[in-house]
Amino acid sequence: QTKNNGLLHFDFVDKKVAKKMIEENHYSKSWYHMMGKINVGVFRDDVLLGVASYGSMKMPKSFRSLCEDIQQHEVVELNRLWIDDVLKKNAESILISKSIKLIKMYHPEIRLIQSFADGRLGCGTIYQASNFGYYGCHETEFFENVEDGRCFHEMVFHTSSRPLVITRNLEMLDNRFKKFKTRTYRYLYLIDKSLEIKHPKQDYVKEPPYKEYMDWEINV
Repeated sequence: QTKNNGLLHFDFVDKKVAKKMIEENHYSKSWYHMMGKINVGVFRDDVLLGVASYGSMKMPKSFRSLCEDIQQHEVVELNRLWIDDVLKKNAESILISKSIKLIKMYHPEIRLIQSFADGRLGCGTIYQASNFGYYGCHETEFFENVEDGRCFHEMVFHTSSRPLVITRNLEMLDNRFKKFKTRTYRYLYLIDKSLEIKHPKQDYVKEPPYKEYMDWEINV
C-alpha cells in the first residue's frame, strides 16, 4: 500500500511483454539484444503500468573495469525503466526498490547493478533517490535520425557483430542523421557490500538536461 498510488503489486513479467511495453512507451523506442534478462512489472488492479528491465552489460567485458572480485554473470544493467503517467512520480523509485528486492530473493548470483542516466533527461536523480552510488560522468556522442527521431550510439555504426549495422550505415550514407553529444552518468548499486569498486565514489550532482548538436561530415 502506497501513500500516493494506492495498492501496488510487483512481479516478474515475460521478456516479450517488457519489450513491447518499452518499444511502445519508452522515450528511446528502442530495445537491444542484451536486454530483458530480468523484467519486473508494477501492477495496480491487475493492470501492468510499468516495467524495470535488467539485462547484460552493453559492453560485456567492461565488468573487469568495475571490480577485481566479480564475474560477468554477477552484474546486470538496469537498461530500461518506464512508468505510466497515471502513477505519481515516486512510483519510479518504488519500482526500482521492489525490483532489487526481487533480484536479491530470486537471483542470488547477482552482486552488482549498473545503470546509466541519459544526460538529455537530467543527471539521474531517480538513482540518487534509490540509493545508487554515483561514479562519474562522461560525454557521449549519438546520431539522431531526422525522419523519426530515433537515436543511436556511435558504436552501432562500426561494430560488425551488432544487429542492423549495415542498415544503420546505409541510413548514414543517405544523410538521415544529425550528430549530438550529451553526458552519461554512471550509477552502481552494490548488492554485495563487500565489493571494492575500482572507481572512486563521488558526491551526487545536480545538473540540468544537456544536449548539444555538433557539426560533422560523413567519412565515406
